[in-house]
Amino acid sequence: LKFNRFGDVWSDGFFKISLSISLVFLILTTALLVKDLDQPKRFLYVLLRPQWRSWLVRGGYALSLFGGLLTLQLAAAFLDMDALVSGLIIPGLILALIVAVYTAFLFAQARGRDFWQSPVLPLHMIVHSLMAGAATFALLDGLGVVNTGTIPSEILAGSIVINLLVLLVELTITHPTSDAKAVVGMILKGRYRWEFWSVVLACNVLPALALFVDPVNPVTQVLAGALALWGIYRLEKIWIEAPQRIALS
Repeated sequence: LKFNRFGDVWSDGFFKISLSISLVFLILTTALLVKDLDQPKRFLYVLLRPQWRSWLVRGGYALSLFGGLLTLQLAAAFLDMDALVSGLIIPGLILALIVAVYTAFLFAQARGRDFWQSPVLPLHMIVHSLMAGAATFALLDGLGVVNTGTIPSEILAGSIVINLLVLLVELTITHPTSDAKAVVGMILKGRYRWEFWSVVLACNVLPALALFVDPVNPVTQVLAGALALWGIYRLEKIWIEAPQRIALS
């Protein structure tokens, strides 16, 4: 599990920590999904009597399979079964990508919310997952929990820049319906303008600039990581709430 300049970072300890963090947040995600269904039995119903065209079903299976794979890979890592650990990396990356992006397609199936039909939304979700991972390890590095050097800071700074470009495209492309245009107006100039622009400045621009200037300063890593994670949460909250404030006719 060592390659080029990532050799020192991709150590057994780092790998176990990354798997453990992924598994914890995957369990939380699944728990919130089950809670959102109101009745836990409905999640079993989704899995046992699937409607394969539904992204709720596809997402449920992706979460279940990814959880099983993470558990197996983590157990293999602790048992020093290197061949199994290495063999599960590619399937794990594929499932991680599906888990990160399936919500975008689930939102797109909500036909009454035009803003969620944006073709950029899957990229939006992928970039946020990359930002979240890099921010977590920049934060842990700054706190002295892991020793990853500049790699998470560099990935975080780069993914923030990509995130800003995605937001620019997402909010400036020509939206085909008045409802979608109204949501953009709420975000840029209306109800959510102060929250949106403060997130862009405080949780994206400033952390990126700080990381480009001094990527190995522990204070910079902790603050940039924490602000980036908070910014992802607040931005996703806006993306979920704003379209639902448009009355369905």
